[in-house]
Formats: sequence, C-alpha cells, structure tokens
Amino acid sequence: MLGEDGAGVLSLFGISDGPIVIVGTLSKALGAMGGFVAADQTLISVLISRARSFIFNTALPAGPVGAALASLELLEA
Repeated sequence: MLGEDGAGVLSLFGISDGPIVIVGTLSKALGAMGGFVAADQTLISVLISRARSFIFNTALPAGPVGAALASLELLEA
C-alpha cells in the first residue's frame, strides 16, 4: 500500500541498497499459512546453518505455498 506502485515502505523512503531484511507473514492477509524471510545470501546462509531444526521442522506444504503465490499475483495485478 505504500511507495511507488505499492512496493512498500522501502520504496516509500527510497531505500534500495544496504543490508535489507524483509520478514513477512503469508497467513492473515493472503489467506495461506506460514511466513518468510527475504535477505541477501549471507544472512540466508546464517539462518540455514543456525536455525536448521526450525526451518526443516516447519516447512510449508505445496498447497499453501501455491495459494500464497496466487494471492500475491492477484494483489500485484
């Protein structure tokens, strides 16, 4: 809802470089389940190595991932 073309708060404030970490939910507004972390490869590597038991014990089934993707595509359109 914020920023150019609804791209979010980073777009609103013109932030496009530096260490950016985006954490979000796929439940509530998108009607799916779970959440995500989007970051650079270094941070993702640290999360994978330090939070393996959490990541692999809470992996999402394909159905909710597809539902979230479809919801995002509808929102973008």
